[in-house]
Amino acid sequence: LVARSAAACRGLLLRLCLSGHCGKGPGMAAVAVVVLLLLAAIPAPSLALAPVLVVGGTGRVGGSAVRKLAEAGLRVDVGSRSTASFDDLARRLGPELQACVRHVPMDTGAPIAEVAAALRGYEVVVNTAGPFQYGTPTVLEACISNGNVAYVDVCDSIEVSREARKLAASARAANVSAVIAAGIWPGASSLLSSLLVERAGGPGNVANVEFSFHTGGTGGSGPTILSATFLILAEDALAFEGGSPAYYPSGSDAKLVDFGPALGRREVFRMNLIETESTGPNALGVSTVLARFGTAPIAWNRLLQATTLLPKPILRNRSLMQAFSIFSLPAVRFVDKFFGTQNGIRVDVTAKDGRCLSALAAHADMEDAVGVALSSFVTHAPSVAPGVWFPEEVPSRAYRQAVLEDVAATAITWRADGGDDAALRDA
Repeated sequence: LVARSAAACRGLLLRLCLSGHCGKGPGMAAVAVVVLLLLAAIPAPSLALAPVLVVGGTGRVGGSAVRKLAEAGLRVDVGSRSTASFDDLARRLGPELQACVRHVPMDTGAPIAEVAAALRGYEVVVNTAGPFQYGTPTVLEACISNGNVAYVDVCDSIEVSREARKLAASARAANVSAVIAAGIWPGASSLLSSLLVERAGGPGNVANVEFSFHTGGTGGSGPTILSATFLILAEDALAFEGGSPAYYPSGSDAKLVDFGPALGRREVFRMNLIETESTGPNALGVSTVLARFGTAPIAWNRLLQATTLLPKPILRNRSLMQAFSIFSLPAVRFVDKFFGTQNGIRVDVTAKDGRCLSALAAHADMEDAVGVALSSFVTHAPSVAPGVWFPEEVPSRAYRQAVLEDVAATAITWRADGGDDAALRDA
């Protein structure tokens, strides 16, 4: 808090001096210089002063974030139940990064008091312990119980996000800044949407927003992401039409979407994706929103669509879906070798004045893209105001832009209509 206040004072005093409002004469100038030097002695907000805790950091998503944070020179504690899974992560990281990470035994399924005790003392907590479907925001509640924490998660469950947003007032009172549904998608996808909505004149001037997502194979996903996909298929796909919710069967309403030169035209179908909630009337404020997803080969799409025909109690069984994901992982990895792990995002915004704005983002490797995006959300987290925010709701425009610039740096395709930002370009 002191560091953030000092940074704000430095910026304000410097702007006053440059604008001539610090007074005239050498005396006032000298006073201004002395004050600036004193403020400069207080370090700027930084994550380097304490380790970042990545809960669930031994999985594919968490592990990719751990790698990128460690490569940035940060110390990272990895919270998980299994020592063996941490040892496997350490081997994947290699000897140079192993010195930057350590294991912290932790069970997010324990009572909140125990989880809070395990989180105590950390300034930044990253929650990647999925799947989030049919769960509760326990780690966020534990952070609020402790107070004075920056929190980032990769929640992809609409219901859990609604429960998390109910904690906004408690988070503000506890000085907890929480960014939920961060990463590549959700996360960067939401920021692209908010950028286009802003360029269209704001939510009130937008007729509709349409999200489309593609991954080659599974995008290099681990069993947690696979099980989350099956769990989402058990849900009807939320859309908003004129401000009212509408639900469609998952796997329905397929169409071909152009993801740009790197990925080409790909089939996508409706799924219950959290961007619909975060961009819709309950958050960003757009009245009509829908989202689709697809993968390659086309046989995977047909398999996912066929999966929706299974009885809902089976698809909603977290333990069963996790076991099935682990069982199917060897076959999935084999197919990934032939169809790659590319990742594509397309956002289409239609303004009420008839303008059509689109954003395209593609990365050669989804796992790497997730790590880059999530680590960016984390490293810029000290600038986020207390509260519980979807990415597009974060008050700081500089924060949102910084994350987009980081994600754009590793993209093979990156374009957003309606502006000439240097970082938003065809790669």
